[in-house]
Amino acid sequence: SLAALPAAIGELGALTELDLSYCSSLAALPESIGELKALTTLDLSYCSSLAALPESIGDLGALKVLDVSGCLSLEKLPGVVTAREGLSVVGPIRMVSGPLAEDFAALRKLRDDSSPRGVFKKWLSFDSEDPGTWRTAKNFHGEEHPITVKNGRVIKIVMWCKITTLPDVFGKFDALEQLDLGGCLELTALPTTIGDLSSLRKLGLNTCRSLVALPESIGRLGALTKLDLSYCSSLAALPESIAGLDALKEIDLTNCPKLTFPPPHMHGWLEGESVERVKRLLANTTRFLEDGLSAADADDDAKADFLDGAIHHAPFADRLENAVRKDPALADLTNEKGQRAIDL
Repeated sequence: SLAALPAAIGELGALTELDLSYCSSLAALPESIGELKALTTLDLSYCSSLAALPESIGDLGALKVLDVSGCLSLEKLPGVVTAREGLSVVGPIRMVSGPLAEDFAALRKLRDDSSPRGVFKKWLSFDSEDPGTWRTAKNFHGEEHPITVKNGRVIKIVMWCKITTLPDVFGKFDALEQLDLGGCLELTALPTTIGDLSSLRKLGLNTCRSLVALPESIGRLGALTKLDLSYCSSLAALPESIAGLDALKEIDLTNCPKLTFPPPHMHGWLEGESVERVKRLLANTTRFLEDGLSAADADDDAKADFLDGAIHHAPFADRLENAVRKDPALADLTNEKGQRAIDL
């Protein structure tokens, strides 16, 4: 029932967020709105009577997100708003600007260029130039919204389709927090640009049964907390760079029959200390093979990691031979367990 804001609103100099959503009787904003110098988010969504915005809104130097979705009476935005760099406008596609416009452009490119067969586009049950309105048939999770927008950025993408590769454009989504590719049965590889997703916290690759490897660039996902690789039946090894993911707390390696590194006894749904054990295995094996750790200096845990890692993983053969030539004690280490990695 709010029909107007008092001019005194401009005196709230420390205000950072103002939510006026669904104020359907609100017809205008006072010029004093421009005095809210600390305001970062202004939500005017579904203010259906709002016909115009004051020019003073351009004085909001800290503003990052302006939501005018559902403002049916609003014909255009002030020029000072559309020209503002770094401001994301959420609303009709003709009004979207800033980083969100860049996210949407990348999504349209993904839709149009995903593969020669256009499988991603075919997967959409409703398609438009506004990715925020895209819809799909419901999957077994009940999801039908493949794109989630929050605070003026794309934060979640769900793709359960027969896409075979991901384009490099995926690296553009620097605000993306969750990427769910589970059920992409024909996905064979991820682009190296996946490592550019600096905000990514959850990566779902479950049931990507054609995926044979992960790129080393995955080790740049510093915010990643959960990695789901369950039922990736073609996956042979984890990249050593995962050892550097300090935030990673959960890994699901359930039913990965071809995964030899880490070895099968470390598979399953892992959390806490089990995840740290996998990361230590990756790190210690790399240190041995890259001449960063000698057998004489290694503690019992590092030696055990070496035996679990390099000895049983065929792709390490050439690197192992070079490591043993530099440090013959490594060969003695393998013999302690009645094993021998190579014949010298």
